[in-house]
Formats: sequence, structure tokens, C-alpha cells
Amino acid sequence: MALRTALLLDAVREALTADPICGGRITAETMTFIETTIAGSADRRAATSAARQATEAAAEFLRFADEGPATSRFPFEWDPVEKLVEATRTAATIERAHMDAITAEVERDAEGIAKLDRLIAACSAFLEGWA
Repeated sequence: MALRTALLLDAVREALTADPICGGRITAETMTFIETTIAGSADRRAATSAARQATEAAAEFLRFADEGPATSRFPFEWDPVEKLVEATRTAATIERAHMDAITAEVERDAEGIAKLDRLIAACSAFLEGWA
């Protein structure tokens, strides 16, 4: 869970505990619901960001297809590969987080989890050179 989401959850928990009406009567189920809602909205924001990055990369590919190279030395005006790798890492991170949430009732896909972990690590290593 991202630090920002964790801090938000802590703030919500403290506010609910301090509230004179709710104080001390917040059930574990209520907190689980709140955590799921907050984490879910963070995932949706991340997915929107990934979609924008992938769309920008696709637009640059289409520009290249229509107009040709951006300069005599570079095919693209900016690097669409970086945007696609970031979008891929974000999508894999969201999927990985949801795989962690699978209950014991469902068989966990250990091989799928390991593949996602490797993909996230490879994307992160690639992007470190761009920072």
C-alpha cells in the first residue's frame, strides 16, 4: 500500500476514533470497508494515469506513422517507450496488489505472482535510468 494511502487511512481512523458519536465503536468490518474503498480509489487514479501514459505513447506512434521521424536523428519527439513501461508497471502493480487480497478460499497463483513481481522489477530497473 502506498504511503499516501496509508497516511490517509491513519487520518480516517484517528478522526473516527475521536468523533463523539463514533468514538470507540468502529468495527473491524467498517475499517476494512473504508480501507478497501480508499485503496480502490487509489488504484483507479493509478489506472487513469497509466491509461493517459499509454494513450500519449499511442499518439506519438500514430504521429510517427503519419509524419515520419521527428528529427533526422530521432524517430520520436519524446520517448514513448518510457511511457509504456511506466503504464505497464502501474498496471502490474495494481494487479499484484489485488492478487495479494485474494483470500485463503481461493487458490493463489504463485507462478502468476512471481511473474508480476519480475515484471514490476524489470520495469522499475528500466525506469531508473530515466529518472
